Amino acid sequence: SSTTASSCEPGAGAGGGANRVFSAGRISVSTISSAVKASAAGLGDVAGVADIVTSMMNAYGIKASGAFTVTDKLITAIREGKAEPEQFARSLGQVLPIAREAGIGLDEVLSSVSAITLQGFSAPQAITSVRQAISNLISPSKEAAKELDLFYGEGKGVITVQAKLQTEGFEATLQDLYQKTGGNLQSLDAIFGNIRGLSGVLALANGEFAKMDDITKQIANSSGVTKS
Repeated sequence: SSTTASSCEPGAGAGGGANRVFSAGRISVSTISSAVKASAAGLGDVAGVADIVTSMMNAYGIKASGAFTVTDKLITAIREGKAEPEQFARSLGQVLPIAREAGIGLDEVLSSVSAITLQGFSAPQAITSVRQAISNLISPSKEAAKELDLFYGEGKGVITVQAKLQTEGFEATLQDLYQKTGGNLQSLDAIFGNIRGLSGVLALANGEFAKMDDITKQIANSSGVTKS
């Protein structure tokens, strides 16, 4: 339902968290319902979950009726990784705007973070790494642009990578870069600029590209997870 509520009493068993959500502003009932379910699955208090679900929907233009689809994806991503659930959900908002700007789909944002946590990164570390990697690809330094030109042609590196992100996705773009550089750390460092962005790329390259692909598919087929 897309019905909204502003100062309603929470439903039975919703707890104080839900009350804060309802009194915070006009949030859809479906968002509240999905947040209550996701909170019960360990993603944090209802207010916090509703906040991140709303951020995800706003960032990707998802209608209120899609709230359960969003929590299905989020729960699946957390389940497939090794991050602390509440930390994962709470930190996710830091990467959503830039990922959307780069044209990277929600499923790949979630799967990249999930796959990186399998390498021992905490959720905030993984999310910072993904955010930094994306930032370095869509707003590269002069050094990075010059390095990209070596692989994609003079003056074509940046625009080629940006187009790849939008048409082929985050994973395919990273894989292509890794293959073109031959995994050379000096070259990758020139492209990704600092250890925070580079560390996540290297974590994915360390056998996790295949895992990221698998998680992306599971997220895409996660319908019903929240309600189960």
